[in-house]
Amino acid sequence: LAAALGRQWHPPRHFAKAIMSGAKRSDCVFLIILGALVVGILWTIDRPDALIWGFRIAGILTVAVASWLLVRLMLRTDLQPDYLRLRTKSYLNRDGFCFDAGASVEQGVALLKVYFQSQYENRTEARVALRPARSFFGRRPSIPPMSFDIECPPAGFGLASIEFAIPHELQGTFQDFEVGATVRYPDGRGLQVRYHEGLLLRTTADFGNVFHGLLAIVAVALGAIVMARPDTIKIILPRGVADEITEPNEPEVLVMWQLGDQNLESKRGDWVA
Repeated sequence: LAAALGRQWHPPRHFAKAIMSGAKRSDCVFLIILGALVVGILWTIDRPDALIWGFRIAGILTVAVASWLLVRLMLRTDLQPDYLRLRTKSYLNRDGFCFDAGASVEQGVALLKVYFQSQYENRTEARVALRPARSFFGRRPSIPPMSFDIECPPAGFGLASIEFAIPHELQGTFQDFEVGATVRYPDGRGLQVRYHEGLLLRTTADFGNVFHGLLAIVAVALGAIVMARPDTIKIILPRGVADEITEPNEPEVLVMWQLGDQNLESKRGDWVA
C-alpha cells in the first residue's frame, strides 16, 4: 500500500492524530460512562454466550480507548497563548469560536463587552447575539436584543462592544441573557492551536437549538413534553448609567491579536480581568 501511494505511511501515528484532531473531552467522558454501563449491565448475566462476551469486550475496549484519549487531550499544550482564558476560566465555545460577555461603564453609559477568540488557525466569521431572558411569568425585560457580526482573523483575539440603555429598576441587578452564536470558516478550520474547550454552546444566533429540537421530537414520540430554551449567561448590570439612548448605536469590533503578532503578555492592557 505504501509503495502504491508513493510515500511512507505510519498508520498508528496518523490514526491517533486524526482522532485527536476531532475529539473532545466531553465525548470521551460520555464514552467512558456508556462503556462502563454496558459492561456493568452485561456482567450481571449468569451464562453469557459468545455475543454477550463480544459486547463485554467491546465495552471494556471502549472505556480503555476513551480513557487513554481523555488523558492525551488533557495533556495537550496550546500552540498559541489562550488570552481569553487569562480573563476568565469559563467561557462559551461555539464550534471553536469562543467568547465571554460582561457589562462595564464608560462616560455614564453601559457597555456590553464580548471578548472573543478563535481556536483555529484560519479566519472565522461569527455572529453573536444576546437578549434578556424571560422572567418566570414570561415577560422579557425592556433591554433590546444585541448582536455582533465579527470577522475574526486567524486564531484571533479581540473585543466587540456596544452601548446599551438599562432601565433604572434593573441597574445593579443580575440579569440572565439568552445567548447564541453562528460560526463559519470560509477557508476551513485548519490546525487547532488552542485546546481549552470552555462551555459548549448549542444555541445559534437566532436562538435556535438543533439538539433541543431533536430532544423535543423524541419526547413527543414517547408521550412527554420538553421545554426547549436557549442557553443563558448571567451578567451583572452596572448602576448609575443612562436608562435611554437616543442616538444611533452600532457595535464596534477591535482585533487585539492574531497569528504573527507579538504576544500580548509584553503589553498587557484592560483585556486582563
